[in-house]
Amino acid sequence: MEAFSKVGGAEYLRRISRTHPQVFCALLGKILPAQTQISGDPANPLQTINRIEYVVIQPPKQLSPQVVNVNASR
Repeated sequence: MEAFSKVGGAEYLRRISRTHPQVFCALLGKILPAQTQISGDPANPLQTINRIEYVVIQPPKQLSPQVVNVNASR
């Protein structure tokens, strides 16, 4: 952990994920479990998503800009 901290810790991993995604994914593959088993309460089973719906909403015909004064007192 000391060596990890000396190279920048979490920021180092973020930098590697952007500059060398193959290396970052290889590291993830070594630390993530190969299988995950989830057990729950039989009386209260886990809910699963059976379908995903996309809804297209028509935008207004003309958008009017809004000005917000962030310095106004409340």
